[in-house]
Amino acid sequence: MVRKLGLVFRTIIHLKCKQIRYQIWYRLKTKLFKLSNYKVSKAWTFSPVAIKSDLILGSYKNKFVAPISFTFLNQAVEFKKTIDWNFLGNGKLWNYNLQYLDYLLDPNVPLDILQSILEDCSNNLVSDNLKAEPYPVSLRIVNTAIFLSRHGNQSKLLDQCLQMQINYLQKNLEYHIEANHLLENYLALCIAGLFYKDSGLFNKYFHKLIDTLNEQILDDGAHYERSPMYHKILLSKMLILYEGLILSKNAQEELDILQQKISKMLGWLKAFCFLDHSIANFNDATHGIAPNVASIYTIADSLKIPTANLKLNESGYRKLEASGMEVLISIGKIIPSYQPGHAHSDLLSFCLNFKGQKILVDTGLSTYQIGNKRNYERSTLAHNTVTLNNENQSEVWGGFRIGNRANPITHIDEQNEVSASHDGFFSKFGKMHFRSLKLIEGGILIADELTGNGKNKFEAVARFHFDHSANLIFERSKNAIIINGLLEFRFNSPTQIKEVVYEQALGYNSYQTATCIEASFEQTLQTSIRAL
Repeated sequence: MVRKLGLVFRTIIHLKCKQIRYQIWYRLKTKLFKLSNYKVSKAWTFSPVAIKSDLILGSYKNKFVAPISFTFLNQAVEFKKTIDWNFLGNGKLWNYNLQYLDYLLDPNVPLDILQSILEDCSNNLVSDNLKAEPYPVSLRIVNTAIFLSRHGNQSKLLDQCLQMQINYLQKNLEYHIEANHLLENYLALCIAGLFYKDSGLFNKYFHKLIDTLNEQILDDGAHYERSPMYHKILLSKMLILYEGLILSKNAQEELDILQQKISKMLGWLKAFCFLDHSIANFNDATHGIAPNVASIYTIADSLKIPTANLKLNESGYRKLEASGMEVLISIGKIIPSYQPGHAHSDLLSFCLNFKGQKILVDTGLSTYQIGNKRNYERSTLAHNTVTLNNENQSEVWGGFRIGNRANPITHIDEQNEVSASHDGFFSKFGKMHFRSLKLIEGGILIADELTGNGKNKFEAVARFHFDHSANLIFERSKNAIIINGLLEFRFNSPTQIKEVVYEQALGYNSYQTATCIEASFEQTLQTSIRAL
């Protein structure tokens, strides 16, 4: 109990006072207020806006199959007669996906079926059979508004429910969470202002949106949660808002301001991505959720939004490139300090592509369900870095929480070499972990060193997680591994090298067995990766 209280304390000291206040207030408020309490008093008239960006950006296809079958997060559920909007058999995130209603925009589903689904959901919301929550409400407002704009408002119920959700969201903004949740709230209300031609609503939340983007978009263009998946999700929603602004009102000043933010985010994405437009799944990121990079640039080009020329910096990522090798490295601290829910304990981890082939990968994200799998995927063990006694650098726990955090120090930050260290193991072992990655002729040299006067015994292990497609040939006599007949990994003076199997996450609830090499060492380890 004392240990748990200490862990909670080390977590909450990083929160803003505002977050704590709203966390308490919302817990009380949800017991007292329902969606039916948020009646709309002002006269709003829905006005269609012919947004089309979602047709390219959307990942909503094949989520619904008649008669009543839904597939989210690679898990299919068939309802017998009616949709159970409170179904939790596959966890909260699956249920949220059911509530988002993005499948309303799937052109392959008959319109009468989609209309029926929307009316059923709206009826459950208005009658309080389905509890309103700010994040799904935000996404549902946008998807519903685009659907009604495209196909017409067929009933008073739909318009009433949409207006009630807009009113609800204004009074339940996610100040207790902030980060991407608060941005989604503001984006939804800005888009609602466009569809209802309410300049007061739009202006109020557009100014809040820009203020929040000023905080959340770093100078190198990254969203501050350092997740490429959420970066792409937010960027795609901003593109939809931008198109809506062009179509619905003469707003050159707002367009210019929004364009600057989008341009920076495009610039970071270009700097972060591999040459084939794929991404490394650092922090909470996986496949099949966010729009792909190509679709984002297709829409940006159609809207004539330029891509800023930026270098990776404040986001804490670095890239080394030479002779077909592309190496992405994480040297950034956990940010924002008050919302680490999507952060992993992965300092000095890196991913490697060679001539368009994935070689070393982040093990990926497969679940948000609190438990052993979620804990493992956030752990230092699951990343291409060093552990001491299999301990975490930072105190990840509870699915979305972090107590004590490792502090990084950058030593060399140049085009051909990056080196950094962190103190994540110092309190237990009296050791700092130092790692350098340096481009050499035909490859890259990785040097790991443990420094400090700590006396506690430990086992140091450097892990290298290979993509499931990689073919490894182990040459034990040379402490070497041949990858796909293209690369040689060679270890200098390890105490032991082990080849183990791990589960690589290819998406939510989707796995493929792959190989991890564990190289044990005492104080130093050198690893060279060379093209054959």
